[in-house]
Amino acid sequence: MLMVITLSQVMYYASAAIINYAYKSIKSNLSKKFYFLFIPLFIILVFLFYFGDYNTIYRGNHIFLKIFLFILPVVFLITLIQIYIIKVSNLKKDLEISKLNHELLESRYQYLLNQYNSNFNFLHDLLKTCSDLIVLINNKKYKELEEEIYILSDETYKKFNTIYSNSLSLSIVLNEKQQELNENDIYVTTTLLDGDLKCLSSNQQVYLFNEMISAAINSCKNFNNRRYIIVKSFMKEKSTIIQFIFSNDSIEILSKVKTITDEIDKRINSISNVKFDESNQTIKVIFSLNNASNES
Repeated sequence: MLMVITLSQVMYYASAAIINYAYKSIKSNLSKKFYFLFIPLFIILVFLFYFGDYNTIYRGNHIFLKIFLFILPVVFLITLIQIYIIKVSNLKKDLEISKLNHELLESRYQYLLNQYNSNFNFLHDLLKTCSDLIVLINNKKYKELEEEIYILSDETYKKFNTIYSNSLSLSIVLNEKQQELNENDIYVTTTLLDGDLKCLSSNQQVYLFNEMISAAINSCKNFNNRRYIIVKSFMKEKSTIIQFIFSNDSIEILSKVKTITDEIDKRINSISNVKFDESNQTIKVIFSLNNASNES
C-alpha cells in the first residue's frame, strides 16, 4: 500500500511537471493528435482516484495492480515521446524563423545591389553628360549647350523624384519599380505630410504603395501624352488622407482600379474613393484612414 501511495504521488508531481514544461516549452501550435498522448496519463490518474483503497487493490484483485504497474512504464515512454515532439516542433519553428531571416537578408542585399547599380549607372551617365557639356562650351555651341542642360535638369529631377520620398515604405517601392518607371517615361511626384504614416504598419504601407504604384504604372502605359504619378497625404480632422493621381484618358480602367482599392480597403481597414477626371485625363484615388481605429 505504501508503494502504491508513493507511486501515485510521484505520478501526480510528474504529471504536473510535464504539463508545466509543455506549457512553457511549446512555441508553436502542435497537432491535435499530440494531446491524445495525455490519455494514458489521464486514465492512470482516474484509476488511482477511483480505487482510493489501495489495500483492496493489493490484496483483493492482483489484476488491477498488474495493470497499474504495466501502465506506469507506458506513461513514462509516452512522456519521453511528448518531450521529443515538443523539441522537434520547436526546432521546426526555429528553422522557419531562420529561413525567413535569411530571405529577409537576401532581399535587403538584392535591394542594395540594385540601388548601387542604378546609382552607379546614373553617375556614369552624368559624368559623360558633363564631358559633353565641356566640349560644347569649348566649341561655343551655346544653343546645343542650353538644350543639353535642360535635358540634364529634366532627367535629374525625374531621377530624384523617383527614388526619393520622406516615406521609407514608398521609397522602397519606387526604387523597386524604378526601371519600369524609366522605361515607360513616367514622372513621380510625392508630397507626404506624414512620412511615417503611423496609422499603418510598415507592412501595410509597403502593401498599399506597391499595389497602387503598380496600378498607376499600368494605367500610364495606356496613355500617350505626358505620364505622371502623384502621391499625396494630409490630415483631415481625425483621419489621414492618402491620395494617388495618375494619367489615363479612358474610363474603362476605372473598374480594375476599383477592384484593387476594394481589396486594399479590406487589408488596411480604409475607405477608398475612385474618380475619373476627364478634363485633366487622370484617375484620382483617395484612401481615408481613421487614426484612432488603426492605432488601436
